[in-house]
Amino acid sequence: MKILIADDEPISLKFLESQLRRWGHETVVARDGQQAWDLFNQDPSLGLAVLDVRMPRIDGLELCRRLRADERFKTLYLIFLTGLADKKDLVEGLDAGANDYVIKPFDPTELRARIAIGERMVNLMHELQRSHAEIRQLATLLPVCAWCRKVRNDDGYWNDLQLYIVDTLGTKITHGICPSCKNEQMKKLTPKKKT
Repeated sequence: MKILIADDEPISLKFLESQLRRWGHETVVARDGQQAWDLFNQDPSLGLAVLDVRMPRIDGLELCRRLRADERFKTLYLIFLTGLADKKDLVEGLDAGANDYVIKPFDPTELRARIAIGERMVNLMHELQRSHAEIRQLATLLPVCAWCRKVRNDDGYWNDLQLYIVDTLGTKITHGICPSCKNEQMKKLTPKKKT
């Protein structure tokens, strides 16, 4: 999985990048919050991010809030990796929209497990989105008989189109006649002139 990491501490950033690559992930690196925001906008398909809270230009909390406010990033899994260990900092990070919060110095096995959880969540969200799109498409299909124009309902019964509309949509139907049908019927009703 492609993971964006954002941290203004070069040593921490390099160590995290090497760990993620060793675990088989592709990394995109940002050295501050503004650069991270720009990278997200260049590639909205990024699925997971590991962010420091304290960064120049845009801090991690503001970056997280911006990402959560943008519909393009609704499936993005965000992990804060920070030296801020106080409970109020953790709560503030989660309230800003982070999915997880890991305190520095971190245990690599713990971070690897938390990233694996994030990866599963992102994959589940994408699967859910695909399923939802398929359901929406199926919901728009209406099986109609090509000959008699009856409609099949959810129970498999074939009903008259008018009854189906009334039963399914609760719509009341009034009858009229369109101009082309009127002309056709008038031709049938008008006696042919004898010549």
